[in-house]
Amino acid sequence: MQTRRTTRNDPRISFLIPIPPGGDLENSLASIRRQHYNPDRIEVVVCIGRHRSVQRNEGLQRASGEVIFFLDNDVVIPDPDYVRKHLVQYAADPAVASVGGPSLTPTDDSVLQRAFGQIFQSYFATTSIRARYMRIGERRDSNERELILCNQSMRTSAVRRAGGFNTHFHSGNEENELVNRLLENGGRVIYDPDIYVYRSQRHNLLEFIKQIGKYGKSRIEHFLIKPNALELPFFAPLAFLLYAASLPIAVFLPVPTLWKAIYAVPGLLHALLSAVSAIGAYRRCREFGVSALTFLLYPIHHCSYGLGMLYGLFRYGVFQGIFHEPERFTVDVRVYALKKANPRPESTAGLPEPGAAKPSLLARRAAHQATRKASAKKPTAANTGARKHAR
Repeated sequence: MQTRRTTRNDPRISFLIPIPPGGDLENSLASIRRQHYNPDRIEVVVCIGRHRSVQRNEGLQRASGEVIFFLDNDVVIPDPDYVRKHLVQYAADPAVASVGGPSLTPTDDSVLQRAFGQIFQSYFATTSIRARYMRIGERRDSNERELILCNQSMRTSAVRRAGGFNTHFHSGNEENELVNRLLENGGRVIYDPDIYVYRSQRHNLLEFIKQIGKYGKSRIEHFLIKPNALELPFFAPLAFLLYAASLPIAVFLPVPTLWKAIYAVPGLLHALLSAVSAIGAYRRCREFGVSALTFLLYPIHHCSYGLGMLYGLFRYGVFQGIFHEPERFTVDVRVYALKKANPRPESTAGLPEPGAAKPSLLARRAAHQATRKASAKKPTAANTGARKHAR
């Protein structure tokens, strides 16, 4: 593809990268430097801390770009025209508030990692969310279900007008809730399958289970703060978990065998759908070992998601006034010109981590409504609690 020569009239852009203390930036900066774009028009905003929503809000306040690219430090951008493919969408329509595409599994990941990637690409596991993990269809207007924040850009004025990220979401669903607000404010959200990045999957089964459980917990938190009937299908894994847990009890109940056979039907149906989905995985990747692993991973995925939801229901619903989970609000923001960006910034090991008790669900609902009302009045970033700025 022939690339247009860069000029001084190119829009100024910001890459916002949240990392934990001691996190590495080398891969991220290598991807950014490969872009066919004027480096004088690129700034890198590094947000060091342990609360990603707060980190991104702090970076949002410091960013000077017209468009902000949200990038995780483990993402690889293969296309040198990645930036331009985003910017052409914003130039075509001022109503475009966000542009994104899928995060693909690298082909050099291990067999187990590629199996995890096939799980995410399966309709049986993720329904329409699978567009986040594979290239599906053509460029189109979309919604929060198809976009993933590690491969997403936003018009700076639009995200500031919406109030930034809701800091009640720590490590999941924060972009979903923000995209919904962008849409409610009249913005367009674009999904383009040709705008993709590579990101490795979790390295082992335990990490995968924790990841899926976190997704389930975040989804139930999102639902409890902002109930929506469209979220009800996400409760299916919780229903499957309760069903699977009841099977050993059902076997020993003094009921006729026919009733036991009937009760086993949902489990058999799940096994059948897992087998069909494993065949679909084989058709996509042509690897028998990977597709065979997916057959075993489907029930693990559903049960892990259900466990996360169950924990979320107790944590944020039943026992919200008992458990207090400290939030780390301290963020160190460093802004670099691309030519001067240091892939290994000075040590962050000494960053303080003050804690604050997490507000109750009722308080968070009230704060959510207040954020919505405030964003409709003036373009201010969302409240991020106690902060600390440092270059």
